[in-house]
Amino acid sequence: MPPTLERILASTLDTVGTRIEELFAQCGVPGGGVAIVYRGQMLFARGFGFADRERTTPVTARTRYPIASTTKAINATLIAMLVDDGLLDWDEPVSTYLPAFRLADPERTPQVTLRDLVAMRTGLPRHDWVYIGNSEQRARLACRVEHLALSAGFRETFQYNNLTVVLAGHIAEIVTGSAWEDLVTTRILRPLDMSGATFGVPPAPAPVTGSFHETRTRTLDSARTYASQASAPSGGSIYASVSDMARWALFNLESAAVGGRSLLEPSSLAELWRPHADIGIGQIANASEDAQYGLGWIIDSYRGLRTIWHSGYLFDVDSQVMLIPEERLGVVAFANLGTYRASRLVCEHVIDHLRGRRPLRTPGRYMAETRKRIDKFECELERTKRSCGTCPSLALAAHVGRYVHPGYGELSISLFGKQLLLERGDIRVPLEHWQFDEWISRDTDWLGIAGARPFDPMNPVWFEGDAGGGFNAVHVRFEPSVPPICFSRSQN
Repeated sequence: MPPTLERILASTLDTVGTRIEELFAQCGVPGGGVAIVYRGQMLFARGFGFADRERTTPVTARTRYPIASTTKAINATLIAMLVDDGLLDWDEPVSTYLPAFRLADPERTPQVTLRDLVAMRTGLPRHDWVYIGNSEQRARLACRVEHLALSAGFRETFQYNNLTVVLAGHIAEIVTGSAWEDLVTTRILRPLDMSGATFGVPPAPAPVTGSFHETRTRTLDSARTYASQASAPSGGSIYASVSDMARWALFNLESAAVGGRSLLEPSSLAELWRPHADIGIGQIANASEDAQYGLGWIIDSYRGLRTIWHSGYLFDVDSQVMLIPEERLGVVAFANLGTYRASRLVCEHVIDHLRGRRPLRTPGRYMAETRKRIDKFECELERTKRSCGTCPSLALAAHVGRYVHPGYGELSISLFGKQLLLERGDIRVPLEHWQFDEWISRDTDWLGIAGARPFDPMNPVWFEGDAGGGFNAVHVRFEPSVPPICFSRSQN
């Protein structure tokens, strides 16, 4: 550690709040929270801006956010604790603990270990829409995986995956007989005194941030939430403040110890931070080309500093936990605008500010990079070819029905006035005719201009006809790395 860092911290900590405030304003972020920890102490925890568009509810250090995929490190730590207890083994086949586990490739199934699930290298792509808006028990999700198409070879490549992490968390439930939420509470949240953390949205009047995304007209729209509690081990359940997450950062930086008592073997913490797979470009936002995935953490570098970090994104809340172990320095940031993923920029600027360095990326450059990606996506949409003047081959009523897939479950098509309505769980998508028997979403901003959209013109919903003159299936591109998911019409 540079001998001057402590002096730099003492001289800049008073001004770091002003710098963060400027960053949020320059990125158009309505509100956010930041915490800084260093050498066993929480040096800074503060809220900025507002939790609502009306600017009546200020964000504080205790305002809660969905911590999203930063949960993955918490889940991996819980599993490591159970490994220390002798209840689990990272390299034991998953089928030992979860006999119902199957992959679409039967030869691969017996080879998959707990380590493979958490390191995301099974060959299974994300398939997030299995559970998005379609809350399902974790045991049921485990049974659905064998019906999901694979897109890579076994241990061939890293593929960011929420479902495999869910399965790993479920295995913790199986071997202990306790719910994952109870395990996390008793083994991690309570010992770390993360007293503000809750599972699910905290009841009123607890302060919870509102969150937003940009529409195509560059105005703010409120985030849409959906049922995803089943994905809790991978993110989607825990709400916590920056003050709570600062304690989580301290725990990791202080050798997994609390009050002088170690909750995890040093070798187990090292295993979590050991590279297991090369991430590759485009898999995780802001990861460098040399970034690697450990067990619930990303191993990377920033300006010559080894960094251990993970980001999160849920309900348009953008989160980042960034650790510099060699300096025992950590930064936690949340932002309630999903468009620009500004929490990473905040962490970089805080680290640079504390070290007396000029930041590598300015807000203008950072936003321009994001805007360039959005513009590219918008151009691709505009170039999507369409055969104008076509009509559906059958009347609207012929589309109506229930359609099922063994992995994705059920969706329904109904009439909503004079248009079709696709419903699945708590998702309702009014459909607009695109061409022939293909349909797209009428609501073009419902996932934000920077979000993945399975119902845009590049991924239309396609109805398949049968020999009897009706429709026997509907195809939806829920997972971009495999062919569209085919839902067969139910005869019940």
